[in-house]
Amino acid sequence: MNTTRPTNPADISFDDRCFAQDGVKVEWVVGGNMAPNYPSTFSTEEAAMAYARKTGRVANVRRVESPRLVRVSWI
Repeated sequence: MNTTRPTNPADISFDDRCFAQDGVKVEWVVGGNMAPNYPSTFSTEEAAMAYARKTGRVANVRRVESPRLVRVSWI
């Protein structure tokens, strides 16, 4: 594995093999059809619920998980 960043940006690879999962990112999303705030994203459930109560969208709160990736190789 090449851990040294190439000087030429064209040589940088974004292949899946260049990354490893380093945990999980958790966000709370309040959906709805109220533009321009659709959807609103929060880092804590408490903040999402407070916003949802304020906007009348308590039924539209959901937890979203996505893998957190770190680069382990450049090419």
